[in-house]
Amino acid sequence: MGRLKNQDGFTVVELLTAILIGGMMLAVISSFLTTHSISFELNTDIVTIQQDGQSALNKIVDIAIESKGLKKIDVDNEGHIQEIDLSNETDILNVQCFVLELYDTVEGTNDYHQFRLDDKTLKYSKSSTSDFSDSPNEVELSRHIANITLRAGDTNFADCHSLIIELDLENGDATLDVSNQVTFRNKP
Repeated sequence: MGRLKNQDGFTVVELLTAILIGGMMLAVISSFLTTHSISFELNTDIVTIQQDGQSALNKIVDIAIESKGLKKIDVDNEGHIQEIDLSNETDILNVQCFVLELYDTVEGTNDYHQFRLDDKTLKYSKSSTSDFSDSPNEVELSRHIANITLRAGDTNFADCHSLIIELDLENGDATLDVSNQVTFRNKP
């Protein structure tokens, strides 16, 4: 039999070379997609905590601006919650709870607004009594707050006319700090 001339097709070497080049391209593409997927998840976590933290901070600031000032601050002292003396402090870390006092001009009474941190969840409640015995519902403001820091703007907390509020936020590997300085409009 004679040999066929002009045979079409690929040799084994050509096929192996094509498979090798295709494999290298897939490796580069998958590495690119994996890196960008991780980056996307981190950025999504950052955006989530930024929105969550800013929303919580806005609620605190809106109430603080109209308040007469701080009524009470509780801190975590090595696992024990204790109320601190506002007349002696100017800078407080690890705040677990703080209460702002507002005068209700319509009712002619004081209202108390409590912000309480419970396992990275900031909860808000409003009461007509400073012990919150009549406050049936707490509203969840944020689920990503690792720490609250309060700083008196000018003197101690009892006499200050402004307050610096800092929230440390965490969600997975993402961390972020948001802060704001508030001046009390109704401080006597």
